Amino acid sequence: MPPATPLWSRIRHNYLQILGLLLLSLPLLGVLVLYDRAGDIIFFKYGEQGWAMQRPAKCSDSRKALVYADMRPGQKGDKPLELSCEAAEALPAQTFFARNPEGLDIHYKVYKAPKPGAPLMLHVPGITSTYLDGTRYYPMAGRLGFQLVTLDLSNHGISGNNAQGAAYGCREQADVLTVVKELMRRYPGRDLMLTGTSMGTMAIANAADELLALPEAKHIVAIQLENPPSSLRDTVGFHRDGQGFPGVVIDAVVWLAGLRSGHDFTACAPIRQVAALQRPVLVHQVEGDTIVSVDMARKVFAALPPGLPHQFKLYPHGKHAAVWNGQPEAYERDLAALWQAGLAYRDTL
Repeated sequence: MPPATPLWSRIRHNYLQILGLLLLSLPLLGVLVLYDRAGDIIFFKYGEQGWAMQRPAKCSDSRKALVYADMRPGQKGDKPLELSCEAAEALPAQTFFARNPEGLDIHYKVYKAPKPGAPLMLHVPGITSTYLDGTRYYPMAGRLGFQLVTLDLSNHGISGNNAQGAAYGCREQADVLTVVKELMRRYPGRDLMLTGTSMGTMAIANAADELLALPEAKHIVAIQLENPPSSLRDTVGFHRDGQGFPGVVIDAVVWLAGLRSGHDFTACAPIRQVAALQRPVLVHQVEGDTIVSVDMARKVFAALPPGLPHQFKLYPHGKHAAVWNGQPEAYERDLAALWQAGLAYRDTL
């Protein structure tokens, strides 16, 4: 009969086993944490359940405080700059749905034209935003001679929903392309200016190749990109750097986000896509943006195709996705100049 194992030896043996198991589980635990962070990116703000349902546009306090607020110097920001959200929501408009290749119905609204045959101004909103965010531009569009069109990207507002969250332009490019095709079919011969903010610019950039290959592409005259992210990796890094996350961790999170969503976020990065924007482009950015840095916007601008009359504008007032709110007159002048540059460039084609 073998001698009994001393109590301390048994405790030490069990302790070493437990410690070994813990050490072996640390990599798995780390992957699970990163996987969870990847979910925060895909299901930004609302969580997985929130992204699985439609979220119709409404005049929430947060929308009023950002989208419609007067952010000019000296203003408190507790009143609308031009239209109130409620007034914008009540504007008469035609409501349409266009089905994208995935079978999702993309909701868009067409507002009253300032004159027959007016060029179209299609605004593409950012992540968690809806058509109502673009409706604030209705008076400005009219002053510039445009008929305003706004939309809900897939998984936003009352557009079709596949419960897969945000794809940072990789999926949403199809929404932009679908609506542009519909507009060209519905309003043949009408010129178009594409404007987008934040994730909306990522969708426009990824749609560029197909947009400018359309038979009616000559009618796409100019493109505006407001606070454009250069890539999802840069955006995540901009937020996480202050928390001390090393680059390899950021890369892992973005890779896992792509694995979860089924998209290659490196290939879809706007800095890889905007070279196809063979039209005059205006890049807008506001100082102090806490979501997209000025450096990111400059990277997008630098990646635009050379030899075209592109412009980069940095403004002192406003917030992310609320550049117009800080300096509406300058913003309006710059859009007007962009349009004129687009028309002049088209005459050279």
